[in-house]
Amino acid sequence: MNKKGRKKLQKKLAQEAIYTYFDALTDLDRSLRDTYESKYISQIIKLQTSFTIKLKREEKLKICKKCLTYQTSKTQLIRFNSELKTKEFICKKCGDIRRFKYK
Repeated sequence: MNKKGRKKLQKKLAQEAIYTYFDALTDLDRSLRDTYESKYISQIIKLQTSFTIKLKREEKLKICKKCLTYQTSKTQLIRFNSELKTKEFICKKCGDIRRFKYK
């Protein structure tokens, strides 16, 4: 296998690993999620940056960039800002605000 083919294969395997980590985060119990959450999210970010993989918008919104927690309805507040015409995602743990334009 040539170098280009190997790189494509590695990137494909990294994408599959990222989706596996996301599935594991959604399937874990709350007690287990606390112990494995930071490990899984750090692995996702490490794979994403090393293989230059772009996450989908929904996947980006599931991770807080500041405190690296998995965002669920209990750990995230969503509100609409009509002045800025944005949808705001607020992390309840660290207070970080992420704004996206209306779709």
